[in-house]
Amino acid sequence: MSQNVSKLRQKAGLQTIEKNILFMTQEELAEECGVDRKTIQRDIEKWRVKGGFKRFLVKEFFEQLKDQLKQEGEEQQTNTEAV
Repeated sequence: MSQNVSKLRQKAGLQTIEKNILFMTQEELAEECGVDRKTIQRDIEKWRVKGGFKRFLVKEFFEQLKDQLKQEGEEQQTNTEAV
């Protein structure tokens, strides 16, 4: 049972890391997860090795690109309507 609890905590920690990695330091992440900084470093390394970090970065890039294109499209539409 303790192994299941450990896996649940690790999954929750990885979700917290993914959600906040762009906004929080490792110390802040550790405090949020209730673990020490070494655990966060180890979890981030596992995440990177398994390809999760790369997928995260690609997803973030395309979400930001989509938002930027949407904003530019809205600005062009506003400029066209003003003319």
